Amino acid sequence: MINTGYIPERFKTGTICIDSYEGKTFAGRLWYPRFERELKFKNLMQLIEAIDASIKSIGFPDEYSTIRRFSAGVDKVAPDSGADGDFVPENGRLATFLIKIIFLKNATWQGTITWVENGAEENFRSMREMIYLMDSALESK
Repeated sequence: MINTGYIPERFKTGTICIDSYEGKTFAGRLWYPRFERELKFKNLMQLIEAIDASIKSIGFPDEYSTIRRFSAGVDKVAPDSGADGDFVPENGRLATFLIKIIFLKNATWQGTITWVENGAEENFRSMREMIYLMDSALESK
């Protein structure tokens, strides 16, 4: 994809497929249309790192501030194939969520999350709120 400053809408929405949920720990797969394959995660931190890497790889949204760290380190970057989205992931065994991060402000995400199986959509003002929304959906099952 040539960087023209415009990011097509379909590249801005990620799919989170939850395959297991035990003791408030969920594991599954993350996919963005730009990737050929899903990125697997085994815990919340891996999911957060994968979403952050995905955001950085497409360059949207722009970061409002730099995330603070205890020590300098190398960020892990998710593999980027530049695929046009021919691959479509299977739904999660327990739940599937579509996330669209619209802003990065105050070192956190703001956007919308849709619970696919329920059809419900909610706005979230922080990564924490997004995670609570996902947890509430998984708890209700």
